[in-house]
Amino acid sequence: LEKKQNIYQQFANNTQYLTYNLKILAKKYNFEIETRNIGAMFGFNFLPKQINKMIYNSKEIFNIFFKYLLNNGLNFAPSIAESAFITVSHDKKILDQTLEIFDKSFQDMNKLYL
Repeated sequence: LEKKQNIYQQFANNTQYLTYNLKILAKKYNFEIETRNIGAMFGFNFLPKQINKMIYNSKEIFNIFFKYLLNNGLNFAPSIAESAFITVSHDKKILDQTLEIFDKSFQDMNKLYL
């Protein structure tokens, strides 16, 4: 039972680490997101944004971001409403690699759209 409790705490710590840093990366490139996490489950939503005098809603921004994630090697749920999950194999090294892909995707989007 104690091992299970440690795994649940590890899930919570890892999802919190990922979503916290995801929010920081988004802000670094002038994107606003809302994040949520509980246990091994997490999700995020973009807030509407004006880009080059056009207002993009959160779904439009997510669709652009999703394509950048795929192009940078990260397969993510293709819907704005889906949650993602962390497994026991997602250690800090893998989470940091994931954050690097998020960073590259935000950077590419920022260069192209802002």
